[in-house]
Amino acid sequence: MNILIIIFILQINLFEKIFCSAENSTVPQPPPPKPPSNVRTCNFVGDTTGYLRPCYFTNWAQNREGRAKFVPENYVPGLCTHIIYAFAQFNSSFIPSPSNITDLPNESDLKGLYQRVLELKNYDYALKVIISFGEWTFSQTSLFEDMMSRNLLKHLKKIITAAVSAGIETAEQSYDIANMSNYVEFVNLMTYDFHVSTESVTGYNSPLFTKDDLNIDSAADYWFIKGMPKNKIVIGLATYGHGWTLADPNAKKKPVGINATGPSKPTEFVKEEGIGAYYEFCEMLTDRSTKHAFDMNAKVPFLVYQNDQWFSFDNIRSFKAKIDWIKANGYGGAYVWTLDFDDFNGQCTDSEDGIYPLIGTIARRMGGIKGPLVPISSSTERPI
Repeated sequence: MNILIIIFILQINLFEKIFCSAENSTVPQPPPPKPPSNVRTCNFVGDTTGYLRPCYFTNWAQNREGRAKFVPENYVPGLCTHIIYAFAQFNSSFIPSPSNITDLPNESDLKGLYQRVLELKNYDYALKVIISFGEWTFSQTSLFEDMMSRNLLKHLKKIITAAVSAGIETAEQSYDIANMSNYVEFVNLMTYDFHVSTESVTGYNSPLFTKDDLNIDSAADYWFIKGMPKNKIVIGLATYGHGWTLADPNAKKKPVGINATGPSKPTEFVKEEGIGAYYEFCEMLTDRSTKHAFDMNAKVPFLVYQNDQWFSFDNIRSFKAKIDWIKANGYGGAYVWTLDFDDFNGQCTDSEDGIYPLIGTIARRMGGIKGPLVPISSSTERPI
């Protein structure tokens, strides 16, 4: 089995065994806390649908400034069925290790991020925590081939999931999908980054439909036809978008496929060329000069900011369309990349959508969740 692009993810029992024992650090670890009296410790009422709703937590979002700084305590109980912690590492001997010194207890944080994420289960008993090994830059493909040849995956039965490519050409070269289905509990199909800002023309990040096969519908159908059961296919939704700088700001006769000189300029908080967070797009839309529209065929929005900054992104409307499509076609659920790119603290100007407008849409529309979203860090008890 030739696996070129795959992210193996081990679930919580292995997570705790590997990373949360005192032997991993010389820093004393405090005992698990009791849930504070001001926080309800139940999951949201109504989550009986059976859909999977994983959410990625990134260990670098803590380094952002201001409203963009994200820590485990920004999580809302019931928002997700799983939290996937990105990322950890394997060496050639299959020994796991953290990718960031802040993952484990340290002088500035006696718990470390791993433990703080695990403690979210104190407030959300139904939550499962998963550790993600590897990322797009994780190129030790022989490592996973060796795992297969030594039958190690059989010993990890029912605690493995995988994040897999939505590109059909890549999938054809990289996966034995029918065989993989025997080992994984589910796959996170990375149905975003269909077009990125290194391309010479603008394109949609995560369209539901297009004339070619670079879309959610085609990718999911391919994985099903090749042998992955639909209930094991979890569709990826993005709380971020890709951006370009237009070569000719006046060339806007078509919504997509416009010539560009390169990626969009770095945004205020993400601070990277060619990418922006949902909470940044909501602020761009408050500028009266911003042009925006919704592509009824692709089921995604786009905007032009400051005359030449073109962005493909997702909003509540596109999330609703994708969620309804997932349910109508019998797929296993929807996961999100990432928690920290949503408007997790509800600071979008002129917005009445509250905190987590995008991920909250999944929770309500797919999880049957009712009630207000209340973060763990809230100091006021409110009903769930």
